[in-house]
Amino acid sequence: EFLNPGGSVKDRAALALIKDAQEKKLISKGGTIVEGTAGNTGIGLGLLGNSLGYKTIIVMNDNQTQEKKDLLRNLGAELRLVAPKPYKDDNNFVKIAERLADELRPSNNMKKLIVLFWLIGLFGFSQENLLFDQANTLYNKGEYQAAISMYNKIINNGFHSSALYFNMANCYYKSNEIAPSIYYYEKALKLSPYDEETLNNYSFAKQMTIDKFDNVPEVEVLKLYEKMAGFFNVFGWSIFCTLTMWVFVLLFIAYYRSETTKSKRAYFILSVFSVLNLTLGLALLNKKLNLDNERFAVVFSQEVASKSEPNLKSETVFILHEGAKIQILESYKKEWTKIKLIDGKSGWLPNEAFKEL
Repeated sequence: EFLNPGGSVKDRAALALIKDAQEKKLISKGGTIVEGTAGNTGIGLGLLGNSLGYKTIIVMNDNQTQEKKDLLRNLGAELRLVAPKPYKDDNNFVKIAERLADELRPSNNMKKLIVLFWLIGLFGFSQENLLFDQANTLYNKGEYQAAISMYNKIINNGFHSSALYFNMANCYYKSNEIAPSIYYYEKALKLSPYDEETLNNYSFAKQMTIDKFDNVPEVEVLKLYEKMAGFFNVFGWSIFCTLTMWVFVLLFIAYYRSETTKSKRAYFILSVFSVLNLTLGLALLNKKLNLDNERFAVVFSQEVASKSEPNLKSETVFILHEGAKIQILESYKKEWTKIKLIDGKSGWLPNEAFKEL
């Protein structure tokens, strides 16, 4: 056993654990292994996990030998050291590892379908709910492709919701299909941008992608401005601006007709505030319009070269892989599209390489 790569009998146990998890689809490419260990099992998992493309987090007591700690770190594992506690204690290293794994595990909860409809017959609505329940049953049985087919029937019938896209994304994620899972998590987030479950699962799906981009640094004020614009949709900001304008008109009339200096001063101050609110509302409405007009897509080709010009003979600027999110800038002859990455780089891609959100 000393000839094992990690120098321990635990290497075989670690390999068996990983293979079992792969067969049961409990872990996917780019996933994370969490282990509470006294040393050797963690070394085996760290060694094999790193070589197989998994991130490894090891939770162990801080009184273990420095050699073990150094070896685990050198193998690429993330080390979480804790104070030694008896097993019955909630802060025992094994129980801490269990809690950490639960926190990191993608949510498998299948959301209920919420369909907002106008003038849709009761039978049609019940039919979509029935399809959704059947798809959820297939998902829970691990029949992900059959579930996807059922969800697609619902979408083809004209029903759309963040919950539906979330469940579609989960099916693709479980099937280790990177691009479609990213695509449908993005679709879900367009409808529910702050949903915690979707954001959590989306972060796991992004770990499966090959391309990693650094965001162009943004000024905090601009980030806040963009977040404020997302409080309402375009219709909401239009209503806000209209109401604010009418408030200003009423305050101006009250100012004009008031007879005392004190009331005139009060109406004047309130009018100024209403004008400032109107100006801010119009600015945020304009920002929301610009954000809504931005077009994004997800790369579906396993690998594609981005070109400096819209032809195959031009210089390759960079290489993209499936699951990469891109911004669409302009199109050329319905064959090529100029795209931009979040790090500011731009280039041309053939249209068949991506799917627009």
